[in-house]
Amino acid sequence: MLTDGAAVVTVASVAAHTGAPHHAHYAAAKAGIVNLTKSAARELAPTVRVNCVSPGLTRTVMGEETVAGTAGDPIAKLLAGRMAEPEEIARVIVFLASPAASFVYGATFDVNGGRDLR
Repeated sequence: MLTDGAAVVTVASVAAHTGAPHHAHYAAAKAGIVNLTKSAARELAPTVRVNCVSPGLTRTVMGEETVAGTAGDPIAKLLAGRMAEPEEIARVIVFLASPAASFVYGATFDVNGGRDLR
């Protein structure tokens, strides 16, 4: 179903790289997305590009619930000092889907405000 020149962008989470207390199932599923991306990139290249975005805390219902349910201040761990706006994550996805990322294959872009430095 993917034509030559197509781009696939998957969405994981910072939890894929750091783990998540009391949410091992979520972190494991997101780590699976990262590795699915790598495998698909190897299988579909060079005609289809497959990449991943791995967001951190984002101002969504889930992000707000995460902050409310976490002991301490999880935002204090972010070099940005704030949560991401959904549009900030979307811009990275648009970039990866665009011709501007024509030489990017199998990458995971961390968009986490400096939460996880890899």
